[in-house]
Order: sequence, then structure tokens, then C-alpha cells
Amino acid sequence: MSEITAGLYGHEYDEIRRRLEDLVRAAERDAAEKLYGEYRQQPELELGVRLGLNKAAELTFPNYPEEDGE
Repeated sequence: MSEITAGLYGHEYDEIRRRLEDLVRAAERDAAEKLYGEYRQQPELELGVRLGLNKAAELTFPNYPEEDGE
């Protein structure tokens, strides 16, 4: 992000940074959804694998307070 925001100041910097952070959060959310999908779609997986997928999804996209309203 620092390479993209280098040379930007004020409102322009804030706007680009906000957009980049939104993009990162969307990628994290998509990755977590894929992990949760694997967890749900394959009930035959061993318990340890299922718990690992669930924990990986939680770590990839924690439940941030601002996400509660969505």
C-alpha cells in the first residue's frame, strides 16, 4: 500500500487508502467464505480438519464490529 500511496497527501491519500483497505477486507472476507464453504460442504472430513478450516476462516476474517451491521 505504501508504494501506491507514496506522493499522495490529504484527502487524496485518505481516499486511496480507504479504497485499498476496502479491497483488502473484501479479499479477506472472500477467503474466509471459501474456507467456511469447504467446512460446510464436506461433512465427511475428520473433526481436526473441520476445526482447522473453521479456525483458519476466523483468523482470516475476524468478526470486526463494523461488519456486524452487514
